[in-house]
Amino acid sequence: MKKKIQQAFIETINREYLKCAACGECRMVCPVYGVEGVERSVARGRLALAKALADGDLELTDRVQSSFDNCLLCMACVENCAGHVDMVEVVLKSRAYVASLRGLPKVKALAFKALGTDRKYQDLGAAGARAVQSVCTAALPENSGLRLKLARLNYPTLPPLAKRPFIGSQDRVYGADKRQKVVLFVGCAGNYIFDDIPRKTVELLNALDVGVIVLSHQGCCGAPVQAHGDLRSLETLVVNNVQVLSDSEFMDYPIVTICSSGGLMLKQHYPRILLQTPFEKQAKALSCRTMDISQYLADWIGIDTIKSKIKHKIPHTLTYHDPCHLGRGQGVTTQPRALLKAVCDHYAEMPDAGSCCGLGGTYGLSHTDVSRQILDKKTNNIAAMDKVPTRLATGCPACIMQLTHGLARTIPDMEVAHTVHYLWQALICSDPCRS
Repeated sequence: MKKKIQQAFIETINREYLKCAACGECRMVCPVYGVEGVERSVARGRLALAKALADGDLELTDRVQSSFDNCLLCMACVENCAGHVDMVEVVLKSRAYVASLRGLPKVKALAFKALGTDRKYQDLGAAGARAVQSVCTAALPENSGLRLKLARLNYPTLPPLAKRPFIGSQDRVYGADKRQKVVLFVGCAGNYIFDDIPRKTVELLNALDVGVIVLSHQGCCGAPVQAHGDLRSLETLVVNNVQVLSDSEFMDYPIVTICSSGGLMLKQHYPRILLQTPFEKQAKALSCRTMDISQYLADWIGIDTIKSKIKHKIPHTLTYHDPCHLGRGQGVTTQPRALLKAVCDHYAEMPDAGSCCGLGGTYGLSHTDVSRQILDKKTNNIAAMDKVPTRLATGCPACIMQLTHGLARTIPDMEVAHTVHYLWQALICSDPCRS
């Protein structure tokens, strides 16, 4: 597999390098370059380094590797490139190439391998993490100086883990008698952290006469594994999900996602990862069935139907942040806004709503200072709005964590939640002010 990875790296770099005019337009939109201002922090510089590496003119050093690692995979450069250079593919292939030569840190390698095993081990690990989290939180008094220090750290603290995973040990159908049905792809964040998101999604869809199928053997989408270059573990995860979601009993139903990165993986990356494998056809069919929850609600159920089911409009000013992997990645931008405008009294568009929040998965932990500065630009934009909103919706659990952390310092009263949460408030709750 190592030889295959290295050959794919060389072919990808040679192909994409020919597209690049070295115009530097990527510098105008790259959030990392906006903070650091150095060539190796932008697409043009990374591509030049990758080309020199592929040609054998450059030694793979820590500094070279750090250029590939210092990317959010936000796709801003891809969206704005006149030559259509696929920098996401360049960075992913470069990271896989580096991992094939240098290996992964042992902790990461073990963690990624565990993701590809039976989910009971992941559930056990999550239970252990929750126990540690509970003990650490309980051991610190509310007025503890350490609590204040932790609150001032530059990276978002992990929200309380769910008491139990949302996905059970058996397949479940919520609303088996409903007129329509969908398969819900939950994702790790929805399963182990924000379990209210899949729960509210189920309740919302049931109220709209849609049954929800939750398959027990679905796993991690593979995004974090792919981002770190572990292609062996990635293929295991992807094949598992493709087989589970392609079960003949459920093949006629749409697959609905509640995480922007998970949706992007299923729709775009799975067919590429499984190209020229026995699972290629299944991956392509799965891609065609997959859509974000806002896409399903707006385009399949319809805004008029949503409006007809509203119990109470949300009495707050809402705004919306475009997750990179939903807006740029999947082209889903109008649907969430249409849904939010339907259920609230006041909607205000934030400036530069599609700019990256700076988390980028584990990027926020490995590049804390840069991540914080990117986040500060985002939150300062929101704070500068003529009418500062009190509610912010987005379609990505990771963005929720990052924006909650950042806005706690600039607009403490701001609530950040998934788009589904506000629809659930308007259609399900008897009093949206108290939910």
